[in-house]
Amino acid sequence: MKILLMVIFPTILYTQNHKLSDLFERSTTNIASCDSLIQFCLNEKTPQQIAYLGAGFMLKSRHSRKLKHFKEGKRILEEIIKKYPSFVELRWIRYCIQMNSPKILNYKQNIENDKSIIETSGSKYQKKIIELYE
Repeated sequence: MKILLMVIFPTILYTQNHKLSDLFERSTTNIASCDSLIQFCLNEKTPQQIAYLGAGFMLKSRHSRKLKHFKEGKRILEEIIKKYPSFVELRWIRYCIQMNSPKILNYKQNIENDKSIIETSGSKYQKKIIELYE
């Protein structure tokens, strides 16, 4: 039984994380996906889910043009990164948001630091996306 759990549990986590990143990507252009991302993460407690919740609110502000959503998402994302500063995926989420946020929001101060961490410890996919931004 323990062996079965050891095989199934990582698969479930991988699938869940993959679903979150897919929803995150779709949320940039689709408000329904954005709402789904927020709903999926609302009652969850992992650092990734909390970070995606913050990102969901920030992306929702893009669709609804409401600054309060952006501020709430920023607060959530910054708090979880402060709590888990070495968690690369959290830095990745913030990097993506900051690279695409309008200058008027003044939310671009961590781009170089996050980029450096991602280039050192990020996945191949994350590193490839950074190359595309350059």
